[in-house]
Amino acid sequence: MSLEVLITRIKNEEDLKKVVSLAREDRDIILSYRNEDQKEQFITEQYDTHSDIFLAEQNQKPVGYAVINPEPNELYKVEYIYTNPESRKSSVAKKLLIEAMSHIRTYSDQSEVYAVIGFHNRSSRKLFESLGFTMRKHGSHIRATKNFGDRKETTLPRDSLW
Repeated sequence: MSLEVLITRIKNEEDLKKVVSLAREDRDIILSYRNEDQKEQFITEQYDTHSDIFLAEQNQKPVGYAVINPEPNELYKVEYIYTNPESRKSSVAKKLLIEAMSHIRTYSDQSEVYAVIGFHNRSSRKLFESLGFTMRKHGSHIRATKNFGDRKETTLPRDSLW
């Protein structure tokens, strides 16, 4: 039985504290070299620079987050996505990305979203491919890209994915 996942865009310091608590437990590569204070600083800087941060909760417990940043030339970058190990089989990351892309299409003029994925990170590649991203080798990484093109024709099947 799958628990319902609630995805929200963080709007206040209370939500930020929930994301920071997840970042502190994160042992993934991108944040693993940072100590607890540096992880908190990373998340706080993203929040302060007007990144969009999305929080996933199950039973009112934070289980994942995604950080997306607008960039020049009509691009949006998925800067970071994390789900705690217990929630990785619950499609939390997919739900975070779907909500982030929906937000981009609704509130932004950006027409493309991308992420840089470690070459050997098969689970992330599979996640982005499942959402229609195209994969291209980009140095020692993979660049996953999704172009929204004509926004009127591009809608994600949100209800069918959960």
